[in-house]
Amino acid sequence: MNEKEFLELFNRYLKEKSGDAFRAFDNEFIKLKNNKDLVKKLSQDKDLAFKLIDYDVLFILWMPQELLTEEMIEHTLKKSPRAIQYIKKQTPSQCWIVLNNHIRNLTYIKEPTDEMKMFALNKGYPIEEIKNPTAEMCLKALKTNVRAIKYIKNLTKEMCFEAININTKSIGYIENSILTFEMVKQAVDQDLEALMYIPYEIINKKNVKYFCKKTAELLEKVVTEEMEDSYDCDSCGYDRWDNQDRLDDLTSHLLNFVGE
Repeated sequence: MNEKEFLELFNRYLKEKSGDAFRAFDNEFIKLKNNKDLVKKLSQDKDLAFKLIDYDVLFILWMPQELLTEEMIEHTLKKSPRAIQYIKKQTPSQCWIVLNNHIRNLTYIKEPTDEMKMFALNKGYPIEEIKNPTAEMCLKALKTNVRAIKYIKNLTKEMCFEAININTKSIGYIENSILTFEMVKQAVDQDLEALMYIPYEIINKKNVKYFCKKTAELLEKVVTEEMEDSYDCDSCGYDRWDNQDRLDDLTSHLLNFVGE
């Protein structure tokens, strides 16, 4: 098909927007991939090139590099951010266009800067999908997702303490082999409800009195205060805390431990 015939089909499609016109044009558009001469002729008309890009972003992949402008690339990325994965030499400007569109587009950026990674992490991007994250990135991830600690490799004690400072529930996601009594104590002293996330293996003869004291304080709080995440129990008629069963289990474990 020559240039004139192709343009007639394209103009018919633009004018009619009918199914027949679309199918007739689309069949010829796909063939452009193997028709470099025709693509080059079409690309020389800047306005036409923009229209063909709007029709299908694949057109920029077939265009001669010398005719592909930064304006065309950015226009394409605003329309279809994932198209950045097909851009051989990604510029910072292009990367920020797709990243501002959605943080998930970080996946398609070949060499994201630390600033881009931090930007995405600040908005909830999963740390496990970041290659070679820095300590600063790991801490940033913890601020937006307490579970991120499960995916941080080479976790240090300093990171654990910082994670607990950010969110006391972090202790529920720290592996037992790393978790220490000092970490648990920091969490519980900060928030009594952190007791609901401790592994019972951390309790021993040296610290059992501490856990008994803090559990008693939590029990008093449950009785005297209106806890968040409480609900009306249909069977007993009283307010019941969501973590009540866990608290009962902890109390029983401590009583059995003391009785041994």
